[in-house]
Amino acid sequence: MSLIKKAKKNASREWENELKSELDVSIVPVEVHEYCKNKIHFLKNAHTNKPKVEVHHQSSVYTVQGILPITKKRLEEMKIENIRHKMKKKLDKVIEHDVNSCPACIKAQEVLAQKQFINAKKTHLQNKLIDERIQKHLETLNSVSLIGELAANLPKLSDDPKQVWSLLLSK
Repeated sequence: MSLIKKAKKNASREWENELKSELDVSIVPVEVHEYCKNKIHFLKNAHTNKPKVEVHHQSSVYTVQGILPITKKRLEEMKIENIRHKMKKKLDKVIEHDVNSCPACIKAQEVLAQKQFINAKKTHLQNKLIDERIQKHLETLNSVSLIGELAANLPKLSDDPKQVWSLLLSK
């Protein structure tokens, strides 16, 4: 009797090893992997009279076609995926917006136009002030004006020579 059990165990281990080698676990979803594992375990223990009591902390909320359990985690992932899909659809829609009839856009254009007008006037007045300063500088500091100022400050022939010398030496 024990030889038969050992032979069955060896056969089932070989079968499991073949199944594991054929399946790539990274491709199979976790729920499917758990389902297959539970089903294999059930089939192995179906012929024995002593059912093993195993506690699974997997909280199954719903089942797909009554077969695959859907965990709370997977349900949350599906909800998030659904929200992302809806958001992508909304973003893909072409939003038609008429700038000429939108009150907010019209107001923004008015404010922008007012700022541009003020900046243009400010620049114009600054340029005008700079031009006036340049003109005044050219008028007052040209060579003829400088020679005229120098001639005006020179002492006159009618001045007392002692005063001229004292002024010259004091500077």
